[in-house]
Amino acid sequence: MAKNKDFSVTFDWSVLEQKLGVMRDRMLPYVRETFRAFAEFGLDQIKMHTPETSPGRTKIKDLWIIDESPSERITRFIIRNTYSDPRVILWFEEGTKPHDIPVGRFGFLHFVDDMGDDVYTRKTVKHPGTVAWHMAQLTKADLATRINNYVQTTLNSLTSMVQKGAV
Repeated sequence: MAKNKDFSVTFDWSVLEQKLGVMRDRMLPYVRETFRAFAEFGLDQIKMHTPETSPGRTKIKDLWIIDESPSERITRFIIRNTYSDPRVILWFEEGTKPHDIPVGRFGFLHFVDDMGDDVYTRKTVKHPGTVAWHMAQLTKADLATRINNYVQTTLNSLTSMVQKGAV
């Protein structure tokens, strides 16, 4: 299983900035707003691809957020999960094979059944494994397609405006 896997979607702004040329300063605020909309779309998508957790458990789906870090030229949007143990997000993303769960510091494991009704304690637990949900991978593909379509449409529109002398 990979550690610290990068699930980000990146776009090389220099291509768009170069094509925008003299219009860059007028267009960038609109481009930033569009990319904010892409981030919000990505947030909705990753929540949609994240599985529901069992009753009584932390709702991992609700812990996805957008971190926005503005700078002079570019605003960066990062979709991340705030769950306390980032390994859990990786386990949901990539899945796990069946494995033994080691006992805790008290010599036994304590857990609740899927319905949230019965409490169990065990000396050992054989975990059946976790299904890979590919939440970030699916969202990344959805975003990449949307961003590429937007860039191509924008560049085509700009080219047409330049050819017509509107710029």
